[in-house]
Amino acid sequence: MKRSLYILPLVAGLSACGGSGSDDTIVTPPTPTPLAKVISGELTNKTATTLSINNQKPIDISGASVNPIVSRTQSQLDLDKLKLGMQITISTNGEVGKSIIFDSLMTAKVEEINANESLMIAGMTVLTKNARIEDGLKAKDLNKKFVEISGYPIDGNTIQATYIEIEEDDNGNVTELEGLVTDIQSNSFKLGKVTVEALGQLPSNIKQGDWVEVEGILAVNEIGKSYTLSAKASDIEIDNPSYDGLLGDDDDLEVEGIISWVSPQMDHLVINQNQSVAILNSTKFEKGNKNNLKVGANIEVEGTWDLAAANIKASEIEFDNKGDATDIENAEFEVPGTPVFNSELNTLTMNDISFTLTRYTEFENVVKNDLTGKTWVEMSGYEQNGQYIVLEVESDNDNEQYEIEGIVTTINEVKSLFGYIANDNSLNNYNVGQRVECNLVNRELSECKLENEDDND
Repeated sequence: MKRSLYILPLVAGLSACGGSGSDDTIVTPPTPTPLAKVISGELTNKTATTLSINNQKPIDISGASVNPIVSRTQSQLDLDKLKLGMQITISTNGEVGKSIIFDSLMTAKVEEINANESLMIAGMTVLTKNARIEDGLKAKDLNKKFVEISGYPIDGNTIQATYIEIEEDDNGNVTELEGLVTDIQSNSFKLGKVTVEALGQLPSNIKQGDWVEVEGILAVNEIGKSYTLSAKASDIEIDNPSYDGLLGDDDDLEVEGIISWVSPQMDHLVINQNQSVAILNSTKFEKGNKNNLKVGANIEVEGTWDLAAANIKASEIEFDNKGDATDIENAEFEVPGTPVFNSELNTLTMNDISFTLTRYTEFENVVKNDLTGKTWVEMSGYEQNGQYIVLEVESDNDNEQYEIEGIVTTINEVKSLFGYIANDNSLNNYNVGQRVECNLVNRELSECKLENEDDND
C-alpha cells in the first residue's frame, strides 16, 4: 500500500506544424493522495525531518510534537531517541505529521533464551526473528537483562518483537505489561499467565476483556512457573484502542499488525490481539488474497474508523512480505449453545463455563442483552491460558449438526467438551487437556477424535 509519489514533467506549448499560431494547453497536475489521519506501525526509516512507517513514503514531522504515552517508568522521549523498529503512531492533518506517539509493549526481565533465540519474559514467548536489537547486541546477550520490548502482541502467550533495548536503569525492577484482562476476582485478574494483584481494590470500571497497561513488581515462583505482579490501583490503566482525540467517525487510518484471529466466515479479524478489522465485500487485497488471512500473518490495513463499533472498516489489506507467517499454535474454537450474558462481568456463561467478551466482540443478528439462556447462538474465538475469548456471536439454529473443537475438561468427574457430554463414550479415550473434535447433535457429543487426526492418517 505504498502511496504514489507523482513526478510531474514540465509541459511546454507546442506549435502546430505549418501554422502561425500555438495551442497552449494548461495541464493541471493530479492532486496527491492525502495522508491518513492516523498511521500506526513500525518505524522503518527516519531523517532529521521525516519518518517512514511500514516502508511507506516519508512523512514530514518537522513541526510535530513528540508525546509518548505518559509512563511512571519512561521519561519524555526526544525525537532523536526514536529508533528504527519502534512502534509509533503519527497523527496528521492530511499533509504533514502533527504528533508522534511511542508506547512500548513490555518492560521486564528476560528469564531465559530458547534455542530459536526467542526470549521468555513474564511467561510470554517473545519472538526476535526480524526484530532490531539495540546497537551491537544479539538476542543471546539479553539473558537475565531488564529489557524494553516494542512489537505486536499476537495472543496471550506470544509477542513478535520489532525493537528490543536493554534498560540501563530498571527503576527498582518495575515491570510494565499490557494485555487482555481475564479471570477477574475481588482484587486480582489475569494478563496471560501473570496474576495481577491490586494493592487494595481494583479500579471500579475494569471489566473482563479490557485491554490494560499495568506497572508493578513481578514475582516469579520457579516451582511451577507462576507469576504474580503486585500493582497499585493507580498503576492499572484501561487502554482499549480507541484513538481518543485522534480520530472521528469515518476518518482514514492505516495500521500494521499480526493477525491474532480470523472469523469462520472471513468477514472479521483481529490484529495485535486488540484491534478489530471488518472485512467488507469491497475490501481489496494486495500481495495475496482472502485465503491468505491466517493467524500469524503480517498485514497492513487501510480503512476508516467505525467509532460506534470500535473497529476499522478495511478498504485495502496488504500482506507484508517479511518471510513466512509467524507460526502460532492458536487454539481457536467454535461452539453453539444458549449462553447467559452478565453485563457486570462482561461475560457469557454456558454449561457453567465462562466466556470472556471484548470491547470489539461482534454480535450478528442477536443483541447481547437478549442472551438470557434461551437464544441459540454460535460463539467463535480463541482459548488463552484456560480462558475462552469470544470475538463473534451469531444467531443460529438448534436443529443443525455441528463439529466442535476444544480442550477436554471434566464436569463432576465426567469428561466433557464445553460442558457437553458424549453419548457414545468416545470422549473417554482422551485425557483432560487434550484438544479434540466431536460431532454435536441435540446437545450431545459423538465420534470424538484428536483434533486434525484425519490429517495425519
